[in-house]
Amino acid sequence: TAQLDLPGDGFDDLLAQLVAIGSAVVTGAGSLACQAVIHAVSLDAERRTSAASIDAATRSALRAADALGFERVAFPALGTGVGGFPLDAAAEVTLAAVHDETRTAHSLRLVIFALRGAEAYNSFARAIAREAAAPTAGLA
Repeated sequence: TAQLDLPGDGFDDLLAQLVAIGSAVVTGAGSLACQAVIHAVSLDAERRTSAASIDAATRSALRAADALGFERVAFPALGTGVGGFPLDAAAEVTLAAVHDETRTAHSLRLVIFALRGAEAYNSFARAIAREAAAPTAGLA
């Protein structure tokens, strides 16, 4: 995890050139109502993504939040906008990574999915319901 202070226009493009896919970079929050922004890099230079990239980026961001002692973190549906990754598949990948990573987290207690639109909410709700119904279920 790297920490940079480079907010502003073009930051995501710069980040994609400097940081490996699946990594997370922590920056200041500027005027946002949070302590920091963790940029999870899930898109390549051509703005494409994959399940492996989303999984790695989610895990990196969760580890960064935990290492910083954060108790809560909010996540968008990584890779589903410009990256074009299917929402249902992204929800499954993200939920599995959150489930795995929160089992061993020291400070992280709450993961909030900050989603845009009914389709995204429904995709994540279905994935959460499937996770809860699984025999060894339950988010940590």
